[in-house]
Amino acid sequence: MENKRLIVFFAVLFSIVFSIVYYALFTTLSDAEAQKRTLYMVQVGLYKQQDSIDDMQQKLKKEGISSYVWKQGKTTAVVCGVDVDEKQTKKVESVLKKKKYNYIQKSVTITDAKLATLIDKKEYGEVLERIKDES
Repeated sequence: MENKRLIVFFAVLFSIVFSIVYYALFTTLSDAEAQKRTLYMVQVGLYKQQDSIDDMQQKLKKEGISSYVWKQGKTTAVVCGVDVDEKQTKKVESVLKKKKYNYIQKSVTITDAKLATLIDKKEYGEVLERIKDES
């Protein structure tokens, strides 16, 4: 009888310990995944001179398209259609295609918690400023 109680006690104890370890492990992993964001965007130009950047942004503004600058080393990319929803970026692509703009679709995956918060607030300009030199 004493052995049965001891076996049941250890079985319950190991079940509780395993449950706690399992919960802690998967809670940590899911938090890291929850912070992960992918930004989709359309690059319409890569420039070295500020005048060229301003000209392209003015053209896009006249078309009703919001644009951002993304510094990449010694050059600056003008991007638009920045969104976490790839479908929204595709809509901007179709407008650019109709207007005969050359473009390249890009995406960047963010895992930083602070940047993820900025993305959730749709502060894409700030995010692009903070992820310099990535492509």
